[in-house]
Amino acid sequence: MSELTAYPLEHLAILTISGQDSVKFLQGQCTQDINLLVPERASPGAFCSAKGRTITNVWLIRTADAEPVIHLCCHRSSAARLRAHLSQYIAFFRGTLLTDNSERFQGFGLIGPGSDDWVQTLPSMPASHFRCQGPDGRWLFWLDTHSELAESVLVRFAPLLASDASAWQVADITNEILWLTADQIEKWIPQNFGLDRQGGISFKKGCYTGQEVIARLHFKGASKKNLFRLQWHGQQPSADGKIYQGSLAIGEIVQQAATLSSQLVLAILKVEPTRGTLYADENQQLVVELLE
Repeated sequence: MSELTAYPLEHLAILTISGQDSVKFLQGQCTQDINLLVPERASPGAFCSAKGRTITNVWLIRTADAEPVIHLCCHRSSAARLRAHLSQYIAFFRGTLLTDNSERFQGFGLIGPGSDDWVQTLPSMPASHFRCQGPDGRWLFWLDTHSELAESVLVRFAPLLASDASAWQVADITNEILWLTADQIEKWIPQNFGLDRQGGISFKKGCYTGQEVIARLHFKGASKKNLFRLQWHGQQPSADGKIYQGSLAIGEIVQQAATLSSQLVLAILKVEPTRGTLYADENQQLVVELLE
């Protein structure tokens, strides 16, 4: 980025786990080791079915509060399904609350030179707001729209605010950051979209929902589907969301964003695409480049 810019993160939503047993509850549900969370540092993770299929992936954000408060950042379209999944188990943890803050918190992402310095100039965030640094170093801020202080905090972002989040989503793909949407619920095992490479799976912490399937794949086999970054020239999207090697569909696009000259995508492919030309259409007109 040529200048410091803030982007509206309307495609993301927040669920919040609070109460004395928050860590214990999440430890039995999430792929990440909740005991290792560092305040204001987002950590990747996922919540899965008993069969090891991903409900959705998240960033876990622990606040600095004395009593644990852990925010789950996920794609907005997946929030309701994640809430329903967690609601099946949280009743067994007395005093632990699950709050859907999808409409309460307004998110902003910060990219550009001097972003760390700019963050340090901010006054202390009111207790109802929070911020975190993502695994790739970008900063995210969440403002409580129900707070009387929200407007005064928003003033700090206004001069930097972009009209949409397209450049932020390009940066997501560049950094292999994926947000699974509602139409991808229970389609993938976490290793299929590289969550293990991102440090989002603990193989030491013990049992959690789906752990047996995920651990078996790690210790006794290898994922036959993996995440890759791809691009093709021009902004024409894939017609059916598939990637082809010749006339054979070898995978699916799971996230995409357009630049001025190309289409960038994250795709989960069935085989290592090292031989033959890749295409984004069955008619073999959109030639795809595999990015390192």
